[in-house]
Amino acid sequence: WLRADMRPGNVHTANGVVKHLLPVIAEAKKRLGRAVNVCGDAGMPDEDLLAALEEQDVHYAFRLKKNEARRRLAKPSLTRPAGRPPAERRMWVHELFYAAATWSPRAARKRRRPATNGTVS
Repeated sequence: WLRADMRPGNVHTANGVVKHLLPVIAEAKKRLGRAVNVCGDAGMPDEDLLAALEEQDVHYAFRLKKNEARRRLAKPSLTRPAGRPPAERRMWVHELFYAAATWSPRAARKRRRPATNGTVS
């Protein structure tokens, strides 16, 4: 563990996340000697966090909150091809673009860079 904080159970996920996360990122960079990527749940990202991560040149990925419009856009890509499931696992990637009218340009921007391990972050 790099750091753990106990907080009251009624505190929103994003409350104080920048104050908590930036020292963790600095310590991880120091210990690992390389870039750090941040992943999180839908409750974490807000404008302050995204700005802080970009200022530190940290790549990030956050799950988006459930949204009926995005579900409708993704629905055609969610069905399995006809026939029996293959013996080996397969992965399909489908891209779509969605930006809510209330999103800032930062939240709507799509950033993809190859990571060192061959995945895309």
